Amino acid sequence: MASAAIIMVLEPLLTVIAAALWYGEQLPLQKIIGGVLILVAQLWFRWRMLKP
Repeated sequence: MASAAIIMVLEPLLTVIAAALWYGEQLPLQKIIGGVLILVAQLWFRWRMLKP
């Protein structure tokens, strides 16, 4: 799978993190949980692809 597709999936998450850091935006629990789910799904998918 192309790395560009993975970056595109993570782009909204990275935008939310950047807004929280640069602009002091508050992150509600719902957004934090959503971000964690996105990261877990990406890690799980990559781990499955690397398994022989």
